[in-house]
Amino acid sequence: MKQSDINKPVLTLDISCIISFLFILNNMNQFTNINDRFIIIFTLSFLSLYFIGRTFSITNLFPIFHVLWGITMILIPLSTNNRLILFYHLCIILFTLSTRRIFKGCIIRNLETKKESISNNSFTKKIKWDLLFPVLGFISAYKLYIK
Repeated sequence: MKQSDINKPVLTLDISCIISFLFILNNMNQFTNINDRFIIIFTLSFLSLYFIGRTFSITNLFPIFHVLWGITMILIPLSTNNRLILFYHLCIILFTLSTRRIFKGCIIRNLETKKESISNNSFTKKIKWDLLFPVLGFISAYKLYIK
């Protein structure tokens, strides 16, 4: 395989999902609040959906993963005070902003086949993602600071 054959955005996404999954599993005992457990189980569920889609080449799962990931990134800073989850969220937000800049857009889009899907529609096109992500990261950072 030549280096030019490697899809770098997808490889980056694969590695980040594996790291996220292992990080969460390794810290499961630190999520005692029912709300925090829901966030973690929800996150593990959509990460599992991603792995199933990648393993069995089920491209219809990627838009679902994309939407669930987005919902989670919005809900976390608004619904938890758990320092570990907020720190994880802040890291993911920084990673997302970095990869959006490096790869000139969302790396999850590289896996989606349809132009119009549940993650790519008139509603999602109205949202300024490059503004929303820093605001969400700021909320997490602020909650970490005040704790």
